[in-house]
Amino acid sequence: IIFYMNKKYFIVLAIIGLLVASASYAHGVDLGVEAGTLPTSPFYFVKEWRREIVRLFTFNPIKKTELELKILNEKAAEAQEVGELAGDNVESIKKALENYRAAHDRLLTRLRALKETSENPNIDKLLNSLTEKVLKHEALFANLGEKFKEKSELKNAIGKAKENLSKLSEEANKK
Repeated sequence: IIFYMNKKYFIVLAIIGLLVASASYAHGVDLGVEAGTLPTSPFYFVKEWRREIVRLFTFNPIKKTELELKILNEKAAEAQEVGELAGDNVESIKKALENYRAAHDRLLTRLRALKETSENPNIDKLLNSLTEKVLKHEALFANLGEKFKEKSELKNAIGKAKENLSKLSEEANKK
C-alpha cells in the first residue's frame, strides 16, 4: 500500500512538474544557445570582434557557412533575450533585429556561394541544421510579433525578418 501511495504521489508530482516546465518554456523558443552579451551592452563590440576573428581563420566554405548559421542562431537568441528584457524600449529591439538581418544576409551570401549540393554529407548536415533553425526562428518571430503587435515599427522589422527566413529556405531547397 505504501508503494502504491508513493507511486501515486510521484505521478501527480511529475505531471505538475511538466505543467510548470511547459508554462515556463512557453515564453521563449529554445534555440540551443545562450544569448550571452546583448547588443544593449557597451561591451558587445568584444563579442563582435571575436566573431570576426573566428571568421577570418575559418577557411573551408562549408565550415564558413556553418559558422554563419551559428552566428545567426546566436543573434536570434540575442533578439529573443532583448525582447524579453527591453520592455517598451523599441530601439533596443530594433537594433537586435537589425543585427539578425545583417547575420542573415551574410549566411545567405555564403549559402549561395556554395558550389556543392546535398549529395555531400557535410552539406546535407548543414541543410538539416539550417532547416531546424529556420523553424525555430519562425516560432521566435511569431512570439515577438504577438508580443509587440501594437508597435508598428517593430511589427515591420519582425515581418522583414520572417520574409528573410523564406529566402534561406528557398536557397536551401536549391542545394
